[in-house]
Amino acid sequence: MERLNDAILDYLKVLCDESRLAIIEYLKDGKKTQAEITKHLMKSQSRASQHLKLLVQAKIVEVTQENGKNYYSIRDMRIYKLLRLVLSLVTENPDERARFTQSLDLLDLLF
Repeated sequence: MERLNDAILDYLKVLCDESRLAIIEYLKDGKKTQAEITKHLMKSQSRASQHLKLLVQAKIVEVTQENGKNYYSIRDMRIYKLLRLVLSLVTENPDERARFTQSLDLLDLLF
């Protein structure tokens, strides 16, 4: 049981970062290169790389290679359901919830 708790804690720790959450949100529209992600985050290439490495290690994001470029994408779209659940627990403002979850409604139909 302790190992299971450690695994849960490790997974949730990866999600406890604004930049990593921004990457997850950005990838909801599909795969992106590291350069695209770095530009979107407005962070250095090194910082973006560190965040991507943690997301890949946690198996939230996967990396594939096409035409000599690395592309990052969400490994399991259920991550958006998890984030929606967390959001529903932390906010009582329905307008705030709706703003975030509006783009996730289609994902509910798919997964």
